[in-house]
Amino acid sequence: MTAPAKLLTLDWLRSHRTYRTSDGKKVPGVTSVLQLIPKPALLAWAWDCGAKGLDLEKARQRPADAGTICHALIEADLRGMELDRSNLAPDLLDKAETSYLRYLEWRDREHWTPVEVEVVMVSEVWRIGGTADLIAQRPDGRLIGCDFKSGKALYPEAALQLCAYGALYAETHGRQLDELVLVRVPQDVTDGLEVQVVADVPAKTMAFAALVEARRRLVEAGIRV
Repeated sequence: MTAPAKLLTLDWLRSHRTYRTSDGKKVPGVTSVLQLIPKPALLAWAWDCGAKGLDLEKARQRPADAGTICHALIEADLRGMELDRSNLAPDLLDKAETSYLRYLEWRDREHWTPVEVEVVMVSEVWRIGGTADLIAQRPDGRLIGCDFKSGKALYPEAALQLCAYGALYAETHGRQLDELVLVRVPQDVTDGLEVQVVADVPAKTMAFAALVEARRRLVEAGIRV
């Protein structure tokens, strides 16, 4: 008789994870650094919500919750577990599972072997932290860093984020990743799954390093970021 799969409980507060360097100092996460980049698409969406008389927080939260559930479904699969669905809203779960099916189709085509899932890393050099969704190995032995997104598009800062994770992985694990891959898992049944191999990794990594330095200087100048 096959033993039942272990259950993964969704942690709604994980996005607020605290990172600390070896000396115990609290440091920002990669996503906090990326907040320095203007997001015109987000501003346009917020303006559209206002024009339609929609509550901005409610309009944002439902899709975000479905995306969080989808991400948890993917994590559970990569860990060989099942997601505990007992306390999840049925409408959000249905939306998330639609996205999850797209992920499963992609996974079965790729034949990647998970190496590490939800990899928490802290850079002593940059003094920032970050959590990579997946480190996996291709059949040919190449080591891949992968980040899953659930929005309507892959925005430029997503590539910077993954390049930052690649740099953190190299520092903390002593090995460079051979490839960085973004996977957008759509929530709309009419939308297709999108895969993007990150190009110009060294240039994007340097750009992120410049953001880290800019954020540090702003903080030192007493400017809230």
